[in-house]
Amino acid sequence: MRRTQSATPPPVIVTGTGRCGSTMVSEMLARHPDVLSVSELFTAVHVPLIPGEISGARFWELLGTLDPGIAELVRHRVDIREVQYPFGRGRFTAETGVPALCLLTLPHLTGDPDALYDELAAEVPGWTPAPAEQQYRRFFAHLAARLGRRVIVERSGGSLRMLGSLLRIFPDARVVHLHRDGPDTALSMSRHPAFALGAQTVELSRRGAGDDLPEDLADFRPGRFTAAALRHEIPLQRYGRLWSVLLLEAERTLAGLPADRLMALSYRDLIADPAGRLAELARFGGFDPDPDWLREAAASVRPGRTGTADALPAPQRRELHRSCLPGQAVLHRLGHVA
Repeated sequence: MRRTQSATPPPVIVTGTGRCGSTMVSEMLARHPDVLSVSELFTAVHVPLIPGEISGARFWELLGTLDPGIAELVRHRVDIREVQYPFGRGRFTAETGVPALCLLTLPHLTGDPDALYDELAAEVPGWTPAPAEQQYRRFFAHLAARLGRRVIVERSGGSLRMLGSLLRIFPDARVVHLHRDGPDTALSMSRHPAFALGAQTVELSRRGAGDDLPEDLADFRPGRFTAAALRHEIPLQRYGRLWSVLLLEAERTLAGLPADRLMALSYRDLIADPAGRLAELARFGGFDPDPDWLREAAASVRPGRTGTADALPAPQRRELHRSCLPGQAVLHRLGHVA
């Protein structure tokens, strides 16, 4: 595969509501030898942007600390598909705790996350004090140089909720907004425990902090959550509301990006024509849409699950579609509708 010019393009942020195909995109991009495909970093550490300068040692401490929501799921041994740390082969265990970097991000970059973690542990704490935003940029650049990659693509599941913070870290970033039909996304969210937390949190916000909550919601309040809470049947429309809330909260940020820094990518279009859409993404991101890579990446695409919500019983389908209307309106206003 031929290499592109040596100039480093701005980083690319792939963002979405979650359950919209972004993990698949990360995996396809990771096959490109020029691309550092950073996956789930900000799912793990949740972008702590501390005012003022922080030392390298403090920054390294932040990179090892799990986001509270993910930490809660891990503490209760809830199975999370995105966790790829090699339990049983790696030196960390559920009992000792796994650093956030090792749990979600480094296994996507190397077959030996412990070794890369040790290298970073010897490097990062010695960095001079700098604003958190600069430390993150330094960290990404160091990873790219260490792994011999030229283009940085960051993708964290459900990162629409933190897009403004990500753009503070990477103010020149190009953004790929990956979007999927609302009811289909909500149905997929209902099969993932992290989104159960999100959906119930949105519902708790709607209802207020009273003590007369039904058990299925009360069990998701801070300090009460256990894995048993996930056995409650959560109405699908709550996931639809979560999908809508994520889009509503990100609308202003997305609308404020200039056209040359924003690419809308439909999940449906990606499944129908992966090579064509990936070629567009490569040109947008400033790397080579090499035909060999396109063929290999496109061959990895599993048959798409589109229109799945249409099979729901009519009353449930109507409620779900109604809950997704605010988010659908955002997509129409942005022009991000396939």
